[in-house]
Amino acid sequence: MISLELVTKGQVIEYVRNLHFMTFIDMSSNNLSGTIPPQLFTLIGLFSLNLPNNKLVGEIPNEIGNMKNLESFNFSTNQLGGEISQSKFIQIVVFGLLEPIIQ
Repeated sequence: MISLELVTKGQVIEYVRNLHFMTFIDMSSNNLSGTIPPQLFTLIGLFSLNLPNNKLVGEIPNEIGNMKNLESFNFSTNQLGGEISQSKFIQIVVFGLLEPIIQ
C-alpha cells in the first residue's frame, strides 16, 4: 500500500504504524484528538501528509524535519503551534496552516 485516504472515518492511528512504504496519507476530518501521533514521523517515504479539520493540539514535532521526501502537508483547522525551521523543508511545495509558524 502506498496511499491511504481516510476522510471522516474516525480513529485510525493504529493502522499507521505498519505502513512503512506509504507515500500519501489523508486523514482529513477524522475527529482525531490529542497530539500528532509520533508514528507518522517514522514514515520517511511520505510525499504528502494531510491532517486538516481534526482536533489535534500541541506543538508540531521537530521530527517532521526527518521526513526528507515530504512535499506537502496540511495541518489546518487544528490547535497546533510551535515553529518549523524552513531550512528543513527545502522541497516543500504546498503546506496548509492557519497560523504562520514557518521560520
